[in-house]
Amino acid sequence: MAAICRIEWAKEDSGRYVDLVDMKIFNAEVSGREVKHRIQRPRGDFFFATCDLQVQGNEATLTYQQDSRWWPGATKFIFSDNTRREIKTVLWADEGTEEFQATGIYFEIIAGVDQQGQDEVSRLKRLAKIALRPQQPVFSAKLREAYGGKCAITGCSIPQALEAAHIHVKKDVDINAEGNGILLRADIHALFDAGLITLTEDGSRVEVKRELLDDPTYRFLDGKDVHQPSDGPPSRENILHHRRRFCF
Repeated sequence: MAAICRIEWAKEDSGRYVDLVDMKIFNAEVSGREVKHRIQRPRGDFFFATCDLQVQGNEATLTYQQDSRWWPGATKFIFSDNTRREIKTVLWADEGTEEFQATGIYFEIIAGVDQQGQDEVSRLKRLAKIALRPQQPVFSAKLREAYGGKCAITGCSIPQALEAAHIHVKKDVDINAEGNGILLRADIHALFDAGLITLTEDGSRVEVKRELLDDPTYRFLDGKDVHQPSDGPPSRENILHHRRRFCF
């Protein structure tokens, strides 16, 4: 199985995401080939990033276009030699600049796992998390009832796409109290947990971060009304905690 380059970004606006780049993409020299690699969110789930790959000699570059889920720019890999099996350093340059920097980038080479094995690991982690969070199904059921089975922001009513989101998050503790939850579509939940969106102080509308405004996919969220649940709006104190946590 191919090795994986695991890259952690220390930038505050990185969302604490981790890039997982399969080393086999560097096996041959290429120019401008589209590739995908996994990105792991802080809560452990994954999505795929699309980028352009260039490999020449002992260097390789992954170039990312603007997207709501990642920062536009380029990651450069410097290898020990032209076999490209050992990485000396990983650099980053924001879009529009050719100045690559290594500050705040941590990387390591780890053993790869096949996708089926990774899926099984993820499944077991989800089951373990459920076992450790026995009140979560109750919390979710209450929110689904309070919001009429619809996402508070998009109005989506597909049960499998909806998730119970905590507003005030405390490490290793689920605060399942009334007023600390909101029912969201899964992708909106991910944006909320990453701090790319929040609620206004009164909980009536959505506010978004600049990087989300730059992408048309989620631009509609800015200023969008938030449906209020039958048992009353989320706690103002919890909303303020979320806003302060993500510097709104």
